[in-house]
Amino acid sequence: MKFQITQKETTRLKLIFLPIFFLVLFACTTVPVKTYEESVSEWKSYKDVAKWMDHYFYYDTKRLMDGLEMYSSGKLLIPRPPEETFELQAGVCHDAAFFARETLNRINPAYQAEIVFMEFQNDILPCHFVCSFKENNKMYIMDYGTPTRSVAGVFGPFSSLKRYKEYYEMTHRRKVISSISFGWPRWVVTASWSSVSIRSGAKNTSTIIATVEKGTKLTVVGFNKEWLNVQLENGKEGWVSSDFVKYSQK
Repeated sequence: MKFQITQKETTRLKLIFLPIFFLVLFACTTVPVKTYEESVSEWKSYKDVAKWMDHYFYYDTKRLMDGLEMYSSGKLLIPRPPEETFELQAGVCHDAAFFARETLNRINPAYQAEIVFMEFQNDILPCHFVCSFKENNKMYIMDYGTPTRSVAGVFGPFSSLKRYKEYYEMTHRRKVISSISFGWPRWVVTASWSSVSIRSGAKNTSTIIATVEKGTKLTVVGFNKEWLNVQLENGKEGWVSSDFVKYSQK
């Protein structure tokens, strides 16, 4: 069956919907957009963070594919700063976990929010990041870095990571966790230039505290945008641009 709309009906529809369109457009242009700093200053608990993640954050599949390609070429996909994740309203699991950890600890340091890292057995995606935090001395998990919205949210309480592991495997029946731990994984990168400077801070003007030769292995212990906080074999820590190193499996 074919439906035909007459010119008269088309004109009538325009008269109905055009005012609505301009009203919505006007509303969008007049409502001020809050920054990350402004929003965090108003958020009072983890529920506010979860509400924002529920409404605005979406899983960025393209970023995931870019990250997998980067790994294969020896580069790490560095977690975005919370401000950038807030602005883009998108990311992958380590972006969501990092955003949650930094934001929760700013709202209330008593949350003691931490990154939780999981490795999977025989899975297309080898690992996953979530954020743990404490509420009334009980551990909860915030997980919004997943493309499956039905399993995104705040979960708990759990008495330990072992209990969370059991819960995760029960709700994700095709997932088998081979390891789970607090903190970022101990990624190892290798200096890829003939001489690589290790600096005291995450910028090119920071003092050089050490110089390593090509092939030197460095353990990643933190991030700041495109800079890696690394630990040398002697235990000393410093910062190196991600442009000067390559990722290697430890």
